[in-house]
Amino acid sequence: MPTVGSAEAAHAGRVERLLGVGFLVGVPILLAVVLIQPVRDPDTYFHILGGRHLLQTGSFAGSETFSRYATEPWVLHEWFGQVLLFGAYAVFDYPGVAWLSGTFALILFCALFVSCRLHSRTVVALGASLIAFAAAAGSISPRPQVLSFVFLSITVASWDWASRQGKLPWWLVPMAWIWACSHGFWFLGPLVGFTVIAGTVCDQRKWTRQHTRMLMIPVAQFFASALTPLGLELFTVGAGMAPYTRYVTEWQRPELTEYSVLLVLASAGLVVAGWATKRLAFSWGDLLLMAGGVLSALVTARTIAVGAVLVAPLAAKAVQALAPRPATVSARWDLRWLLTGAAVGSLLLAFALPQTAARPAVPTGLSSSLASLPEGTGVINEYTLGGWLLLEHPNVEPVIDGRADVYAIQWFAAFMEANAGGEAWRGFVSRSGALRALVKDGDPLANLLKQEEGWCVVAADRGYVLLASPRLCNSDPQHQGTRPNG
Repeated sequence: MPTVGSAEAAHAGRVERLLGVGFLVGVPILLAVVLIQPVRDPDTYFHILGGRHLLQTGSFAGSETFSRYATEPWVLHEWFGQVLLFGAYAVFDYPGVAWLSGTFALILFCALFVSCRLHSRTVVALGASLIAFAAAAGSISPRPQVLSFVFLSITVASWDWASRQGKLPWWLVPMAWIWACSHGFWFLGPLVGFTVIAGTVCDQRKWTRQHTRMLMIPVAQFFASALTPLGLELFTVGAGMAPYTRYVTEWQRPELTEYSVLLVLASAGLVVAGWATKRLAFSWGDLLLMAGGVLSALVTARTIAVGAVLVAPLAAKAVQALAPRPATVSARWDLRWLLTGAAVGSLLLAFALPQTAARPAVPTGLSSSLASLPEGTGVINEYTLGGWLLLEHPNVEPVIDGRADVYAIQWFAAFMEANAGGEAWRGFVSRSGALRALVKDGDPLANLLKQEEGWCVVAADRGYVLLASPRLCNSDPQHQGTRPNG
């Protein structure tokens, strides 16, 4: 006969399970509400263009750069993600792109939860996943890099699960091929494998046959990456990016006071606290992964998300050790309800985005003026509008866009100086040969063109102005072409 205490415990367990279901279903839906927004990332447009170009030509690299100012080859090393983006765009326009991005963001949250749930109970895993998601939010946008964060989280969880089961995560090898076709962070897959193996060897203080078998996974991942359509060229992509990083915000070092950096550091602090109190067993593998996560968060703004993904399961493990309490339901139970919430969230995005994302965050009010310009018109443009011009207005050729390294570094640096109103701005404008500009009203270059050179405003929208040079101000812009000097 059950006692009063056992009945109360059973009732408390049922209440906890119901609350758990509510949170597991509700959190992804709330995240979906936050993700209901138009396309804002300026790089999204050239990624869509890359997917379209590949499907039309079958070419992964070549001389086609879509602007005469871009003089370096454009290598489509992120082609898988770009094709997905173009597919969504071709069928559902920008709402489709926003839906795809939002759905992958929900998948990322689910992957983070699984990675954390392996080490902790439901509420702890949810909290750690939300913190990691918030830290990575600045990099979650309609770009192939979101796939990297999903694959990285799956990789960390796979090594954790396989180590517990005494098995090898062979599924990471075919995933490495897809990852290498999707984004330049593909090398993180084998790197995590090498890190886990190194940590295991340090913990056991010897090399065993199991370690040899484990080593086959990251080695095979490298070989799989070499079998993508780019072949060995994949290993050299981005090698010449270093000179451009000083000009691109996401490749610069973040401030320590940024909330996303603080979230990663706080998560790492929980792990250190667990070790300090000896409630969390020390592991060299955990230390190496945590060090990699913290370093990633401190090196560049773009890799903060990498740090968040790496540190999240360690933080969940630490909290579980600091406040031990057994899970009342299985991880499969949790995952079933979490996926239900994610599916509902994805449906919510599908219904809401056609109304909220139909117009991207660009000056679409200038589209008619831009469309009327002759084929091959050069335009001195705001950096963030270059990709949109390439995709939506192929009749114009922007002087710059987010594919930084397809422009010679000298040209790229000259544009950045001119855009900031540097002394050599006249020389850049002259070399471009462009007689029109699409810039932010009030920016240094816009003011200089209007006040110093007499460029006139043809049209304006969303804080941007389309300018014409003095020689065109009193003529019909539809019948004036531009070519670069020399």
